[in-house]
Amino acid sequence: MSTGHPPPSGRSRGLSQRYVNRLAGLRVAVTGSSRGIGRETVRLLLSGGATVVLNGRSHQRLTETEGRLREEFPGAALSACTADISTAAGAETLASHITRHAGGLDILINNAGTSMRGPVGELAASTISTMIAGNLESALQVTRACLPLLQKSEGHIAFVSTVGAIHGFPGISVYSAAKAALERFSESFNAEYRHRGVTAGVVYLGFVENDPDKEIMSADGRPFHHQRKAMQSQTAAAAAVVRASLRRQQRTITVGLGVLLDVARRISPSLVTRVLARSGGSIHSVGTKEEGENEEDKKG
Repeated sequence: MSTGHPPPSGRSRGLSQRYVNRLAGLRVAVTGSSRGIGRETVRLLLSGGATVVLNGRSHQRLTETEGRLREEFPGAALSACTADISTAAGAETLASHITRHAGGLDILINNAGTSMRGPVGELAASTISTMIAGNLESALQVTRACLPLLQKSEGHIAFVSTVGAIHGFPGISVYSAAKAALERFSESFNAEYRHRGVTAGVVYLGFVENDPDKEIMSADGRPFHHQRKAMQSQTAAAAAVVRASLRRQQRTITVGLGVLLDVARRISPSLVTRVLARSGGSIHSVGTKEEGENEEDKKG
């Protein structure tokens, strides 16, 4: 429901005015944007006057998000495309939609992804396939499908990753591996296309707050609601992604812990591995929603 007040400016959402001023007229596609970081990234882009294409696999959730954004930003240049972009057909569907509804593409934000928790020994084959498809194939398929559009505009691609991909963390093996592969792909892409005017970069986020209904996968493939202490708000994460995209940064680490981890890994990767091993998985562990509710009951 509209409050009757003007929507917050990009500046109030964590982006300085000099960046907000660069958004007007830009054509941007954000994958996985029906909720979470993707949705907040779209909000930020629309607040600066960009033309934005939403994407997600759930038509109902995507339609609901589009409706709320249209209420918040009346007259915004916004459209939504339901497609499973981990497939070649889905990626082509999104690229065609962008051509029809946006007329071109200046920035592609590969935000779609799904996470997991659990030990390697309990990994199901389906979990491995889901992690690779949702975090790696989805980004590669869309990049390939949208490349002709990005070449025309000499555009930029942002791959949204996690500090857990800088060095393998216990409990997120396949998720970490899939996200880490994005940096190698981005480097290869820049080696091939930077001289043609198209660039790519990876944005490493910290633990970002979740929507209440978000689910991740256990090692054996079961979805579950989880709780964890966030390092970044969705708004702060979205601002970091947009800034990195506008700057065409090749590599961006958005939280201090990630910077420290990156430095430590460069100095002594074996030391980092030993520290993580001794942590017993606590560094990247999560609790279930039910456990959190039980703790609140105890406090009460």
